[in-house]
Amino acid sequence: MSKIYTANDLIRFIYQETNTADSANIQQLITEQPECAEAFDSLSDIVSMLDEVSLNASPTSIAIIMEQAHKSAAECI
Repeated sequence: MSKIYTANDLIRFIYQETNTADSANIQQLITEQPECAEAFDSLSDIVSMLDEVSLNASPTSIAIIMEQAHKSAAECI
């Protein structure tokens, strides 16, 4: 049975926090499924934006960004 990957798994993959097997499986999904590739690209952009956000960003701003990230990734899964 194949593992089902979530938005959190894609985010962990972006931050290189997945194990070798999961990384290979996620990379294969991104390569083979255009909707997963789009979700990955969207999440990568969002993670980049989050990395640039000041530590004093409002909780509302961060919540909006995270909500969008989860919505984008949900389309893949």
